[in-house]
Amino acid sequence: MFLINPSNSLKIMEFLTTLDTNFTNQNLKTCTTIYESIQQGDYGLVENSTLEKYRNECHRLWPQANIFQANPPLTADQSRSLPPPYSSHDTQANGGNSGAA
Repeated sequence: MFLINPSNSLKIMEFLTTLDTNFTNQNLKTCTTIYESIQQGDYGLVENSTLEKYRNECHRLWPQANIFQANPPLTADQSRSLPPPYSSHDTQANGGNSGAA
């Protein structure tokens, strides 16, 4: 429907992001797929407020699902790419001068 008439994008977004307990295939997998597709731009440009509203509604239904959390925990790959945490005992801080002469 979206590919035939792009002017229907608002109707499509409304349809895709409507969550209703009466829907038979409203489950975590389907909602995750929709959320990721919207993020990737598969349905064209979507306002951040629309995406955030959908994320919030999904988070209400599946609060333990990392994908719908406001600040999802880092994956192992993401945490490996972070710089080491700052330490107040780091001798390289403030120019690397440890105070010894």
